[in-house]
Amino acid sequence: MPRPNRSPASDAYLDQLFETTPEEFVATRNGLVAKLNALGKNQVASELKALGRPTVPVWAINQLARREPDKVAALLDAANQLRSTQARALRNKTSADQLRAAAQAEREALRTLLRSAQEFLREANRPDTPGLLGRVESTLHAHAVGNSADRELLRRGRLSREALALGFAGLLGSPGAAVATRQAEAAAVQGPVLRQQARAKQRAAQQAANRLKGAASRAQRIAERLKGRAERLAAEAAKVQKEAAAAEQNAADARRRWDEARRLAEL
Repeated sequence: MPRPNRSPASDAYLDQLFETTPEEFVATRNGLVAKLNALGKNQVASELKALGRPTVPVWAINQLARREPDKVAALLDAANQLRSTQARALRNKTSADQLRAAAQAEREALRTLLRSAQEFLREANRPDTPGLLGRVESTLHAHAVGNSADRELLRRGRLSREALALGFAGLLGSPGAAVATRQAEAAAVQGPVLRQQARAKQRAAQQAANRLKGAASRAQRIAERLKGRAERLAAEAAKVQKEAAAAEQNAADARRRWDEARRLAEL
């Protein structure tokens, strides 16, 4: 595609080329290429030579950009607003109502241009079938929501091929685009709810952790008390065992003395 930064003379050649009908395009292009080469403008000549004959939908859009520049500008503004609103919606930075309003504004600007395209095609004795108008719509939308170079080509009426807005949301109103729009709207509506649910789950988890921590602390205190009691009982048991051993020894001493006393009494 032609580069946006050109000299006024180069712009004049491009405008002359893109103003022609599809049937005249190739002959006009070849004539301009020969003229530019003769003038030593080989780079511009090469770029023009690479441009292919536009289809009827592309040609109609290029003429609309010249006939209805205000309507094209309105579409570009609406599409830019829709892009930014969708981006904010996906980050939960805008409401579903704002998203729907931006999408509606873009659809209205697109419909306005489509009506103008249909009128232009009829005036030019060209077919205005639903299929052809659908191609006009898809190409308009794709360039309106595309990058800065795409938007500039649309604004200046220098499109050279048809396009689909596959990376964005497809055409508004198409099944894929409807799903994408509903998802973005759902994100705008459900975002606060999901964040609230996440915070509630986090609080519940923290509360459960606190309860477990308290239970662990209580169990530790009980274990320490039982350990202390066990140590005391062990000490008492050792003392009793020692006393029992001493008692057994005393009993043995007593029996020995008694035996000695009994033997002396028998003498």
